[in-house]
Amino acid sequence: MIGVGKLAESVPRTVVSVDLAVPAGGAEELLPGVAALVAGALTAAGVDPGSFDVQESAGGCTALVRPEVAESDVAEAVLAGLTEALAARIAEDAAWHGARLRAAVHSGKVSALPGRFGGPLLRAVESLVYSSAMEEAQHGAGLAVITTGSFYDRVLRGTARANEFRPVRVHTEVLGTTARIWTRSAASRSPAGVERTDFAVVRVDADAAWAQWIAFQLEGAGFSTEIDAHALEPGRAAGAGLTAAADRAERVILVVSPALNRRVGSALPASRQVSGVRVTPADGAAEVLPEVLDLSGMGATDARAALLREYGGERRQPAFPGSGVPEPVVEPAAVEEAPRQVGAVVVHAVEDADFADDLEDSLLTLETEGLLSWVDVRPVHARAVAEGEVDGLVRDADVVLLVVSRDLQSTRYGSGEEMRLVLRRDSGKLVVPVVYRATPWERQPFGHLSALPTGARPVVDWRSRDEAMVSVVDGVRLAVRQHLGRDRPEPAARPVEPAPRIRALDEVFPLAGVPTVTFVEPDWFTELRMALRQPGLAVVVEGPAGIGKSTVLHNAVERDRELLGEAVVLRASSHADLARIRRLPREHSGLVVVDDFQRLPGEVQDELADYLKLLADTGSRTDRLVLAGLTGTATRLVGDGVDLAARVRVFRVGQVSEELVRQLVDKGEQALNIAFADKAGIVRAAGGSLLTTQMLCWQLVVDARITETAPTRTDVPADLGVTLPRVAAQLATRYEGAVAAFGALDPPTESRCLELLLELGNSPTGDLRLTAPFPHALPDVVSRHLFHDRRGGRLVVDDPQFLFYLRQSSREDLVGLTGRQPAVPRDQVFLCHSPQDVEWLQRLEVHLRPLERKAQLNIWSDQRIPLGTSRKEAVNDALNRAKVALVLVSAYSLGSDLIVEEQLPRLLEAAGRGGCLIVPVLVGPSQFLSSELAIYDWRPRGDRTLSEMSPPEQERQLADLVTLLTHTIERG
Repeated sequence: MIGVGKLAESVPRTVVSVDLAVPAGGAEELLPGVAALVAGALTAAGVDPGSFDVQESAGGCTALVRPEVAESDVAEAVLAGLTEALAARIAEDAAWHGARLRAAVHSGKVSALPGRFGGPLLRAVESLVYSSAMEEAQHGAGLAVITTGSFYDRVLRGTARANEFRPVRVHTEVLGTTARIWTRSAASRSPAGVERTDFAVVRVDADAAWAQWIAFQLEGAGFSTEIDAHALEPGRAAGAGLTAAADRAERVILVVSPALNRRVGSALPASRQVSGVRVTPADGAAEVLPEVLDLSGMGATDARAALLREYGGERRQPAFPGSGVPEPVVEPAAVEEAPRQVGAVVVHAVEDADFADDLEDSLLTLETEGLLSWVDVRPVHARAVAEGEVDGLVRDADVVLLVVSRDLQSTRYGSGEEMRLVLRRDSGKLVVPVVYRATPWERQPFGHLSALPTGARPVVDWRSRDEAMVSVVDGVRLAVRQHLGRDRPEPAARPVEPAPRIRALDEVFPLAGVPTVTFVEPDWFTELRMALRQPGLAVVVEGPAGIGKSTVLHNAVERDRELLGEAVVLRASSHADLARIRRLPREHSGLVVVDDFQRLPGEVQDELADYLKLLADTGSRTDRLVLAGLTGTATRLVGDGVDLAARVRVFRVGQVSEELVRQLVDKGEQALNIAFADKAGIVRAAGGSLLTTQMLCWQLVVDARITETAPTRTDVPADLGVTLPRVAAQLATRYEGAVAAFGALDPPTESRCLELLLELGNSPTGDLRLTAPFPHALPDVVSRHLFHDRRGGRLVVDDPQFLFYLRQSSREDLVGLTGRQPAVPRDQVFLCHSPQDVEWLQRLEVHLRPLERKAQLNIWSDQRIPLGTSRKEAVNDALNRAKVALVLVSAYSLGSDLIVEEQLPRLLEAAGRGGCLIVPVLVGPSQFLSSELAIYDWRPRGDRTLSEMSPPEQERQLADLVTLLTHTIERG
């Protein structure tokens, strides 16, 4: 391996690592022959010997092939050439009898010095050879192959070779925790040669059904067939030669139709017998074929007979022992009716691999439901994205789930070429951001999309990851159903008969008042009705603002109007109603609902509590009192009163399920005779709020210039990327003054009010428990939208539209309105190193990854600065956010002006204030004891630096360091 302390060049290579084992031992004597086998296989595949290097490894060798050689050529040299070379060597040399080879294939950047290669990626590929997955794949003699998910997707998926592999999972720290790996068993191909098939049926995508029908008929007649779509794929150059499937076949049948590209005929080789089967009138490539069987216009029976006459009749078919009735023929039309294959890919930064794997597993339920055919993951590396690679999984997937985090943003994937192509309307892909960790992603190119989980609340902020996953899966289910057209009302070609009742838009989606047309019943609606009927039972309905408390109460009373009578609603926020509320214990009659209970003065709340107890004791059948307020109303009302607690029935209204939001949208569509183009996006953007749903639907319908029930079913575009900012902009004029006034409550040097607004916007309910007393009285312009619950120590958004405005406002927007800058959180581990110590940095990062996940600290080094970003600004930001600083100490780092004069003084100053923990890591001999870092106490055992230890000792020291850090951070 490359020596630590030397500057290594990073170069792209396709890596093939091969290990040898023989049953009787003595593999050491045969090891030099492994390198010759590998070199011979590459040369036989047409690879110039000057385009690859072979170096010995512990049990065999590793070949590193330059990027000018196609990865597919390297793969074919391994899968076919190396197999044949091994079989030949076994046949001619008894010492090789029973020998087995294991090969791992991957591509990426490795570290290069003259005459030697190394680096984390090379070590990872070599480790795959000895993984448990390879142990399972290796059965007996022969060649077993293992490759990474990215190499399989980029090179092998879609080829005839793909079926030889099966997916497994192995743990590899360097390639990104638990990774999807593909293995090919040694038994999957015979070393003696390749088994041939009778026919390869070559087709384009549009003719898949006909290819299946032709192959079915030939196989029923006793022939072996293989369908090959790869030979005609758009990126395959003319004259490129046969694919593996066509190469194995005695004859090649080309399905000829108008969908066939004219130029593909020239790519078919003359060395193989090629003929065509015309399935519909066509020209083009068929002109270059010597034989064309025309089946266009024939029925199933005649077409089958003609096909078998042309291709040798029915051989090896046993006699039918029954009545002689021909077995039914599967027509191409029946194949076309098969369910559409829909795939999903989870795109994530390598640092978020654990969550991506959990998400993939959670989405498997959609496979059992038949909505998805496959789910896979696609890790993103910053360098791979910068090189402009387009991943095969993303290309083939219908659904792309983006795991949004600061790590994904640091890769610049969201603004890269791949994402630009995915977001194009003609791509036909459903793109859904899944917010894993809080980060300002809304201004990314995909920032206009509605995100999951509900309300785009980051997964790590949920009380339980399981609950967040349920929200994500429910949202994906709804989005996929609509994407497939299974959730869309059939448009009517003429006016609905009988004519629908004409309803005004404001009646269907009201922005104020209580909705009736689009009211949806919560699960506990019947229980609420029963509680309202029961004499002497106090009823409390509590929940966040705008969640639907007033709506559900209104509809419950309306259902039982004859029994309950007319309800009188009194609002604590109204001065006129407040006087009537004070008189309730003396002038109460009938059913009264007191809304905004939390805004009542404390003494009035206490009086109502005593009065409720009196009503419960008397069991009045005519006078009933219902209280509605924010979450915590019942607790404050009951207090320690056990007697009253037994007489209060509490209904807590939380975020509604996405199914209820969908029901609201369905009812609105039916009432207005419309169909929203992106119903799933509306549901996700609503964030579990029925009022927000009403607002979005109202705006979308207005944008479509619909004011009442349409005479025919009308499509309503749902470009939420335009609608959401427009709604927020309309609300801005109403709320900007309140935000500015609230921010002005802080002294010029503080920003607590700004931080509170940011936290409220990120909270699911707009209800924030204060960790310290809030000493300010809220101005009138603020108190209309925010409520300071001094008794409960909470700050609550009391205006649901204000909460929606906060959620749509960016951090920069609120900073500009308040004139304050929020405090920078210290949430990173800063790795300070010299360029010459980069390999120590890479080894340390591997050990730190568990700490990153457990302590939710971002591991930062200058190796992670995205391309195009100001290096100075990135380093300054990282220094400001450093909670822990690991300084790799060597003669190089202590001799660096950048480290000694700029970075260390900033870190030492932060450590002096208690804001940053400094840990020196002695990687090489230096003048450490005479430096300012000498006062900090971690160093390797025995006062030896890491470079003076053996490799196992080095790894143990690094592991001990991370354990120490973990305990220190947990203790605070």
